[in-house]
Amino acid sequence: MNRPTNEVLGRLAFLANTRGIIPDPVNATRIDNYEREIVNTTEIVYTIPAGKVLFIDSAFLGIFNSSASANRVRLEIRDAADVYVSIILAAGCQASSGGQVSKCYPVAREVPAGYDIIIYSPAASVYATGGISGWLESV
Repeated sequence: MNRPTNEVLGRLAFLANTRGIIPDPVNATRIDNYEREIVNTTEIVYTIPAGKVLFIDSAFLGIFNSSASANRVRLEIRDAADVYVSIILAAGCQASSGGQVSKCYPVAREVPAGYDIIIYSPAASVYATGGISGWLESV
């Protein structure tokens, strides 16, 4: 059996101590959450628990628009006071069409405890599906 060299072990130790590159092998919990077919509302996809930090390594967002005009949906981060922080993904399309976008982060996006990942649909004729994958670590 081949054993890793000290150089390889040193590089792995460096990566393990760099936040957002790879999950902590002892302290991480995998998270895969998504919402299905919301319309004309904002819903929470995931709330980061107290004492934890979420690292988002990928996200996806889909839209189906049955209206006569263009629309867009969003997957966002908002803080503990429900104030918008940033957009993870946005997807738009013309009338009577649909689409999907996804993104992988080489260095995961860090989201603090108490924040929400939300999905937003602007109208009853606009269906949105979206979600995140990543891991939780203790602060």
